[in-house]
Order: sequence, then C-alpha cells, then structure tokens
Amino acid sequence: MKQDDIVIYITESTNIKILGACSISIYHTNIDINSICVPPTNSDVGIKKRIGSLLLNKIKELAQNILSVTRILVTFSSNSTVKDFYIKNNFTETDERLNNVMIFRVREGGRRRRKTNNKRKTKQRNQKTRKFKRTSTNQP
Repeated sequence: MKQDDIVIYITESTNIKILGACSISIYHTNIDINSICVPPTNSDVGIKKRIGSLLLNKIKELAQNILSVTRILVTFSSNSTVKDFYIKNNFTETDERLNNVMIFRVREGGRRRRKTNNKRKTKQRNQKTRKFKRTSTNQP
C-alpha cells in the first residue's frame, strides 16, 4: 500500500538553480528510491561532486529520524558505476531472484561506536604512567 511520493531536491544558495533531485516512494515499512538525478562527475569539483551522497544521506535521515521504516530499497540499471556508488553508501545486494535491487537496512540509535583493537595496549600504557608517577614522588 503506497503512502506518499516525494521529490527531494538540492539548490544553490546564490541562484535558485537545482543541482540534484531524487524521487522516493514511502511505504509502511520501507522507502523505495525511484530515481536520482545528479550532474555528471566530471562537470565540476567541490560541492557538485557530492550531490548524490548528500541526497542519500538526507533520505537516510528521513528514514531514521522522522519515519519509522526498516529499510531503503533501490532498483538500478546494470551499470557498474551506479552499483559501486550504492555499495560505497552502505547498500547491499539482495537475492538473485530480485534482479538489480539493493537494500540499506536502517539501524536504530544512530551511528555505532567503533571498537578499538588496542584496548590491552592502552591499559598497559596507563599502568606504566601510574607506576612512574608513584615512584617519582617517593624520590627526594
């Protein structure tokens, strides 16, 4: 059951020129990205180069903070650069029977903290500095 069709667009602040746009459909449990229209990557450097990622980030924020959806679906052509773009933005491929569909699963609670691998080394370093402080205060 379809709820809404929404168009999100990004404009320049100096002149009201649309830099990029995307069309999404919002369902009960997921968001379908119908299309994303961005300028070519060789057109300009700077902000125009990151329009597609900015649009995807806004869709992710909409899904996570405002709506209570569990996943974002996108159907794309067999173009490898488009596929690499979605993989770079944390989308994963689905089953083989759903041809050219990628999914982004929405997590609750925002970003996960990255675990450190050097917890033991940090603990050893802190013990050495405490030991040094104790011995240095005892000497005249």
